[in-house]
Amino acid sequence: MGIETQETPAETWSIFTDGDVEISTKQDPSGCRASGYCSMRHVSPFLGDVYPTAGIKACLESRGYRKEIIVISETRINPAYQAYDEFRRLGLGHVVWMTNSQDKCERSSWLLPDLGCIWSSQVFDGADVQGKMHMDRVAFTGRALRLGFNVLQVEADIIVFQDPYRFLKSPPLSDHNLLIMRDGNGFLNSGVIYCQNARPDGPTAYVLNEIVDRTLRWQESKALLESKDPPRSAICAEQSQFTDTLLSVVAGRPLFSQCWGPESYELRDKWWADHAKVLNITIDGNMPIGDSQRLLESVMEQVLGTARRSLSAHGSAHGRLPGRQLSLWRAWARLTQTFPRPRRRACAHLTQACALPSQGVGASDADVPAAPSQGVWPEELGGRGYVNPRDGAAAEYIAHMLEDTNVLWPDVEDADKDADSATITETFAFLPAFFIHTWSVGGGMGWWNKELVPHFPQVMAHFVQVPGGASNKPVVKMSLARYDWNLAHLAKAQEGVFFSSTRTSPTPDVLAYSPEIEDTPWPNAAAYQDAIQALVLLGMASNRTVAFPSLPCNLTWVAAHPLDSMPLNLDHVRYISYGGTGGGNNLRCMSSAYMMHDCLQAREAWPGGLLPVEFAHFLTLCPDEDMHVTYDRTAMSQAAPRARGGTPLDLRSKRTGAVADVLDIDLAALARSIRQDTTHRVVWLDAIPRLHFTRTSRAELPAHVNPLFADLKAKRCYTFYPTA
Repeated sequence: MGIETQETPAETWSIFTDGDVEISTKQDPSGCRASGYCSMRHVSPFLGDVYPTAGIKACLESRGYRKEIIVISETRINPAYQAYDEFRRLGLGHVVWMTNSQDKCERSSWLLPDLGCIWSSQVFDGADVQGKMHMDRVAFTGRALRLGFNVLQVEADIIVFQDPYRFLKSPPLSDHNLLIMRDGNGFLNSGVIYCQNARPDGPTAYVLNEIVDRTLRWQESKALLESKDPPRSAICAEQSQFTDTLLSVVAGRPLFSQCWGPESYELRDKWWADHAKVLNITIDGNMPIGDSQRLLESVMEQVLGTARRSLSAHGSAHGRLPGRQLSLWRAWARLTQTFPRPRRRACAHLTQACALPSQGVGASDADVPAAPSQGVWPEELGGRGYVNPRDGAAAEYIAHMLEDTNVLWPDVEDADKDADSATITETFAFLPAFFIHTWSVGGGMGWWNKELVPHFPQVMAHFVQVPGGASNKPVVKMSLARYDWNLAHLAKAQEGVFFSSTRTSPTPDVLAYSPEIEDTPWPNAAAYQDAIQALVLLGMASNRTVAFPSLPCNLTWVAAHPLDSMPLNLDHVRYISYGGTGGGNNLRCMSSAYMMHDCLQAREAWPGGLLPVEFAHFLTLCPDEDMHVTYDRTAMSQAAPRARGGTPLDLRSKRTGAVADVLDIDLAALARSIRQDTTHRVVWLDAIPRLHFTRTSRAELPAHVNPLFADLKAKRCYTFYPTA
């Protein structure tokens, strides 16, 4: 049975506002057939350098379908393959993987030849691997749309529940040229971007390519930037630059609001007050100093609001979220409460960054006053942005774009060509809530779990932040049964598929609690932590990777309230849930306490750990019963009788509740018995050892056991904090 949903009052705001169009949020069983973008058999293999014009054109010719292309940016093979699988399972094959080296593409061409692979030889001085990767993807997207292609740019930490083209190619999203995911701070998140029907010399192309141009010009203007007060950096994150170039086309002049924003709270408030004048918005004088979250949200809301008011002259079709109010969305009232409510005109008109000074953002947008641009660099906005003329890499990039196609927007400092650009108008919108959500307001609340919600209520997901850190993003897919282990084995054949895998031990020997122990109704966090730490210490002493036990999510110290309604009342920062057949009270939970990479990765003297969802796959690789052995109470006692005079290992403060099958045991003797077992891949413990030392056993234990255990505790790898 499914899970019940919480109803909200009938006056709940409407998600969709155009009553003539209905969007079904049920998963499309036909995959891509409804949209007509099935392309698996219509694209050709490709790998190559896309910096030269010939390279990018050949890529688009080979991998594009109906003038559409999807680009996944990722430096690692397995996450890229997992992201590709999200599109492939829907029949969408017009995908390229953009990575950071030719070697990876060449390896991928024989591992998974149906996935196109590209890299760029363009040089970005001063950029690290990730920074160059971001610049490469922006350059590819910006140049591809100038060549007449529509581009869906995504990062690897995504899920694609439904064919996105069903929505991107239908009103209202089809009415917009630039669609971007919204970040938690109110500005944009460049993890998911879609560009369509954009002019090669229009504002959408400018927004993307200006990011690359600025980065290159700043490298040529270091002396200028360092002379400023305060000095400005020549390096800025791509996502911040995206916000700046977007605001630039709204303001009608180049802005550097995010990249050059001062660190001081007092200076930052004045900085944004000066920008507010250019953007024709107001900053709330009662806003607490340093409240960056509210400030950024206010800026973007007002920027969109200013442009929204001007849209009535262009017709009411722009910016309307179509359809009718669906019963499903009543259950989403709490889920969407952290998002701005969708509005009738949730979009902004963008014009060229070199708009006519006398007309601001567009000829019909008289309510947006002019902002100075050509050759004028107000000091309150940061002063001159870069030296002129372009040289070296920046000039080379412009030459590449002109070789791609010989039309280009006027230079921001060329006042003579403004009139040509003032009439070019395109539209922008944040991707709405029904299209994409993050872990914190979607997956962590249970909305991505098909056991709880049979019909996914969103089109895509972008994880952004998950428990345990960025390295745990694959775990979300594992927990949802959307992780392709065959692809993982293909991509990681040499090093192994688990976090604890090494080249010398890709499939480790494991120490685990029996299913009966794992199902223990742990009375509190302390009891569970005692069991975990005993397992860790025994794993180190016996040189076996430990399989961390999961928790029933409905324990009162894990979830403060019952899990029988949606959204789940579960701490999405501490836990990743999985399973749930029969309802939320049957969910299992993995704790962030053991999810950090340092807790899982094997290294010298630490065999590493397996997450519950990893261990489930591990067991499919070791199905034979003769590969397993169980140590029950009797076997453990015989293997390691407690020595007289032994002292309990002080793992934690005293337990406040009883746990069944706790057995006092000598650590060294039990570890010796397990370590001598070279036959069985999995050793199951059918009791929880309360480990003891004696002088004899302490001398027998490997020297690393005590210091390493202290190191793991210092990293808080196994410290649990109760919810209530």
